[in-house]
Amino acid sequence: MELKEITPLLPRLYKAILSNSETLNKAINGGYVQMKKTLAIIGCSLYLLWPFDQVNAEGNDERHHAVQMLPLIEKETTNVFSDVPKTSSNFKSIHTLRDIGAINGYEDRTFKPQNVLTRKHVALLTSRLAEKKYVTLRDVREPIEIQDVFQLAYYKEGWFIWEVKEEIEGADELAKLYTSGVLDVDANNNISPNKPLTRGEMAKILVESFNLPVATTKSSFKDVTTPELTRYVETLVAYGITTGYEDGTFRPNVSLTRAHYAEFLYRTMKSTRHYNVRDNAYGDPNMLSSVQSRWALPVKSFMTVGENDTYTIVETKNNDGVETVNVQTYDAQYNLQNVKTLPHELPIFGTLYEGEQYNYIAYGQSNEDRQNKEVIRVVKYDRHFNRIDAVSLHGDVISTAMPFRAAKSSMSEQNGQLVLHASRLRYDGHQSQLTIVIDTDDMHVTNGLSEFQKNHVSHSFDQYVLFDGQQHVLLDHGDAYPRALVIHKGDGHTYVEKEIIDIPGSTGANQTGVSIGLGGFTQTNDAYVLLYNEIDHSKATSYSSSDIQGVNIHMRDIQFASISKDLQRVTTKTIASYTKNESVRASLPMFVPIEQNKYVVMWQESEKLQNSRYNYYEPKRIKYVTINAQGEKLTDIYTKENMYLSYMQPLYHDGKIHWYINDDTYKYFYAVDVPK
Repeated sequence: MELKEITPLLPRLYKAILSNSETLNKAINGGYVQMKKTLAIIGCSLYLLWPFDQVNAEGNDERHHAVQMLPLIEKETTNVFSDVPKTSSNFKSIHTLRDIGAINGYEDRTFKPQNVLTRKHVALLTSRLAEKKYVTLRDVREPIEIQDVFQLAYYKEGWFIWEVKEEIEGADELAKLYTSGVLDVDANNNISPNKPLTRGEMAKILVESFNLPVATTKSSFKDVTTPELTRYVETLVAYGITTGYEDGTFRPNVSLTRAHYAEFLYRTMKSTRHYNVRDNAYGDPNMLSSVQSRWALPVKSFMTVGENDTYTIVETKNNDGVETVNVQTYDAQYNLQNVKTLPHELPIFGTLYEGEQYNYIAYGQSNEDRQNKEVIRVVKYDRHFNRIDAVSLHGDVISTAMPFRAAKSSMSEQNGQLVLHASRLRYDGHQSQLTIVIDTDDMHVTNGLSEFQKNHVSHSFDQYVLFDGQQHVLLDHGDAYPRALVIHKGDGHTYVEKEIIDIPGSTGANQTGVSIGLGGFTQTNDAYVLLYNEIDHSKATSYSSSDIQGVNIHMRDIQFASISKDLQRVTTKTIASYTKNESVRASLPMFVPIEQNKYVVMWQESEKLQNSRYNYYEPKRIKYVTINAQGEKLTDIYTKENMYLSYMQPLYHDGKIHWYINDDTYKYFYAVDVPK
């Protein structure tokens, strides 16, 4: 085998060697690998044996790329295949797939649409889709000796050493489709590279590679009789990808032309389009966890809509302990237009408020030595994040050793008044809320800043603020004084207090079994509305700072509360129940205002891994429902499989709900229609 034939395998080989160098050295030093065998053999064997998806000892999913499927973005076609004219029924599908690099034509500018598609060709095509992140191929089967493609040279020390029997195009890709469970071998372990692909095989390939939820309905076709084939074909029917023939048949054993497969692939990509994928270089990972935290975490990802359907993202990036703030602008197709990194102010990011005219960011820094130094700085920006002014607060003035401690802060502005409702670790070692009222005309503080403010809550694990007329309304999640979800309504000097949701348990026990939903506090004309989750407290036997005995603290119902504006009446409703089944969990819920008195509640479902030694839950889907201001469901609960939420406030715009997810490498933009 020549070097040019080895070259495509080198990146895989290099990655494998880095991860398996000790084993490789043992194999080489023990004489198990004959160096006269080519590097291509080793590279191929390593690729085939790349570790299956698994859960590591810490209970973390080692692969987070099941969501990296790129959507279909269509554009005007100019360079057409000579044998696929605009009058062809497959014109749009073939040229759209060509334009995104999913399929290729021939050097003579033809597509040869009537040529039969072979198993080898579909392996090459599917591999190309995976490389471009349109599909995800995850290993579910161990490699075998595929008789008509590979032969097992030898096996030693946990290593399979393979070699290609002959020069077979697509050998590597065929093997990958087998280990991914997408393509099968026959009884003699032959994969038949040159055999025409059938419609039945096509159904399995599309369902498995696009990870579509498999249908459980009975067969719609008289010639689809086996349970496995029924599942795959009926899944395509459910997604509107196929309808079969007029005589009630599907014809699973009929071979496919290149045009036919392009059409089915195009329909699949259209029907499963949920999000756009872009590189992530400016924000830290923000995936939503299935674990319920004792206290809220700071939100560090924000998304707003601007002029001409552009999107602005503000997020933090941790660089050696210092959180920089990056402002990114994307066009309507999520193409990055501009990036602005804000000058470093203080090391800790507290929270962001984006107003109609100005933006504000609260920064902080540690003061654990309890010196009278600057601890919080609130910076005022224009709409383009050009710095205008700031106000600083020092440790002695606000008795703060650590700002933004063990909570999520928030801000709101009205008529030249900005309220920062945050948390702090005080000089006396106790955590509590900290409320700062700022005159934004000249950025000075107007309220009292004592250790125990008029709206004192300790400990306060989450804070929200909104304006109602000339007063501001504060919501806290307290575990001690008081132990409740509590509202304070006032002007910064005097407040009326109302405990909305009482929390059982001993005073100061950090575990409350309650969390406020993200964006979970807003108002209507005559009420404040609250979204939260909570355990079944009737089963709890004792509460401590680390656990609640008698219940699983992560099994929580999603609840809604309406509070009259005079704070005299509180009514609650259950949106969804998850306290009775340990196999499925609901995440922290999200609250998305749609219009006056209309909201969407969203949450992520995770399922317990059945064969794992660890108590690990894998995210599976999102669920969402439209409700009114009384918490009554206006629609059914909608489900989107293989979609996920992030720790940010989703955005409503143009009939859709938008959000994004960061992992270490990619940024995923999601959008779903509002249920009607």
